[in-house]
Amino acid sequence: RTRYYDFAAGSGLRGQLKGFEDAFGHTGVAEYDSQQRLASFTLSGPGGASNRYEYDYYAAGEASGRLEWVTLWVNGAEVRRNVFEYYYASDDHGNSGDLKRITVQQRAEAAWEDLERYYFRYYTPNEPKGFTHGIKYVADPGAYARMEADSVNPETATDAVLAGYADNYFEYDGQKRAVLEKVSGG
Repeated sequence: RTRYYDFAAGSGLRGQLKGFEDAFGHTGVAEYDSQQRLASFTLSGPGGASNRYEYDYYAAGEASGRLEWVTLWVNGAEVRRNVFEYYYASDDHGNSGDLKRITVQQRAEAAWEDLERYYFRYYTPNEPKGFTHGIKYVADPGAYARMEADSVNPETATDAVLAGYADNYFEYDGQKRAVLEKVSGG
């Protein structure tokens, strides 16, 4: 059974996920911060095991209010997190607020260790075959690792170079519909 906040909740929480229970005794509970953003989601099983996802947001700058990282806690210990980076107005290959990179990290002793990265490139204003904020290239961890091994910086690589590594490339029509997707090397 899934539960959502109803009209008795504050206007910011109406319709937001409150939690769930399944037939096997698993529960999920969502908690929100003072700005009605998801702060944590806890999953518990009938045997007492629990997973908790904690959500942290950028507090200042162009990325203010956007997701900064999500941390997975298992039975009270930090295990993994995803770190989110965004394009700024001064960056090439993306628009302010577009997701630039996701870094997956694992907790190792007292520090976080990078495991893998994803990279995203977007159409910027007046570029043909796309629209502002439309995703152009996606490089999954394997592609990102190949770029690093070849000393290619995805942030400074030309589209032609990135195309040789990217997992996905997209083109759009005038109604923002994807009309072309190329995979494995763009």
